[in-house]
Amino acid sequence: MGKKDIYKTAKNNSEHNQMGSRFSWVLMGAAMMTTVGVIFLLLALFGVSPVLSSDEAVLEVSYTRDIAPILQESCQECHRPNRIGPFSLMTYEDARRNSWAIKQVTELRIMPPWHAKEGYGEFKNERMLKQEEIDTIGRWADAGAPEGNPLDLPPPRKFAEEWQLGTPDIVLDPGADFRVRKSKRDFFWSFVLPFNPKEDVWVSAIEVIPGASAVVHHTGLYVDPTGESLKLDKRSPGIGYPGNMEFSAYTILDFWTPGGTPQQLEAGTAWKIPADSHLVLDIHYAPDGKVHLDRTRVGLYLANGPVDKRVRFGVVGNTLFEIPAGERHYEVTASRKIPRDIHLVSGLPHMHYLGKEMKVWATLPSESISPMVWVPHYDFHWQQVYVLKQPLALPRDSRIDLVAYYDNSEENPHNPHRRPRTVYFGQNAKNEMCFFYFHYTVDDEYLTRGQAVGYDGLELRVGG
Repeated sequence: MGKKDIYKTAKNNSEHNQMGSRFSWVLMGAAMMTTVGVIFLLLALFGVSPVLSSDEAVLEVSYTRDIAPILQESCQECHRPNRIGPFSLMTYEDARRNSWAIKQVTELRIMPPWHAKEGYGEFKNERMLKQEEIDTIGRWADAGAPEGNPLDLPPPRKFAEEWQLGTPDIVLDPGADFRVRKSKRDFFWSFVLPFNPKEDVWVSAIEVIPGASAVVHHTGLYVDPTGESLKLDKRSPGIGYPGNMEFSAYTILDFWTPGGTPQQLEAGTAWKIPADSHLVLDIHYAPDGKVHLDRTRVGLYLANGPVDKRVRFGVVGNTLFEIPAGERHYEVTASRKIPRDIHLVSGLPHMHYLGKEMKVWATLPSESISPMVWVPHYDFHWQQVYVLKQPLALPRDSRIDLVAYYDNSEENPHNPHRRPRTVYFGQNAKNEMCFFYFHYTVDDEYLTRGQAVGYDGLELRVGG
């Protein structure tokens, strides 16, 4: 069962009784956790949870005073109407009805969906609950989810009606609805957006709103300076053309994943869309057996003020591996030397369904180690761009190293092959990848002084 199926099941059950809510979250847990986690959830479903006496617990914790602020800060971004969460958590009744599920998924750290290891790197967009918040939720659920004094309820959190960052300067879409076929087989599709600037455009933030959120798994926004994308589009009937970006003309601008927060670049830095280039939106669709019409939109926020450094996109990875059938803990490593002084801004570990863990670090010329990001329980359905609190200085001759592990056994619930087979590198979701994508700036580039840097050997050329 894919993530979208799990969400649908969860949504349907949340409108019924408590057992329905328990069952939907158990299904979600099964898609996100290890076998041990699944067993724990099943035991919790049919077991008896310890319960504090109401008289004792009501005085200690309540929804209005203690739980509502946590949900506002860490849950309601996704758990509100017309968002990716399987049910809303905007009211007390929403929370009370799902209190047991909230307790279970927060204790197991399934939710909020943040998979980076705590203490291994520091991130600006971290959405991990503190242990004291998890404990508070547990005590509240065990006490019967008391409401508390209505006067303690904080003002409701206000969300943007549509765009999280406000109205974009430029809004782009493919120009027509795309029909997502009635199947359950993943595929990629690329759309040339109607944007061909006659001068360089500098962008400080990018936001994506999927049209058919039930089937849009993730997106990549690419720059095509050659016009090759237009030729591919013309050769393919209908709107767009089969994706996968299997040629070297494109460079990646940014990724979007469900539940993520748009990355707002620091003042004085920006992405560059060169004059006379084209923007290509590549979408990974995860069909759910129904027909959907999708018109995903891309919002561009232009840089305010002078841009001193261009934010570039690099990659370290391995494409020469094969994962034997039945292998539960197959190791793949990669390393890349940094040819000049840079500052790393953010990073995205990327594997497919067999991926189970990735650890990335920098080895400096002094041989000292700088932790970057460690995802011990990788989930293809919840990829995340991790934005560093402070850009990481990587002097020339530093290395970015990674180690990744894959589970190609029958025990892996995400394995796309019922009977495991040898899996190789490839663009299709049933193949595998081993990449760490990263945004960075070049130290000796000062655009406001006329000091620009061309291609520096780190920028990604897909297929090259």
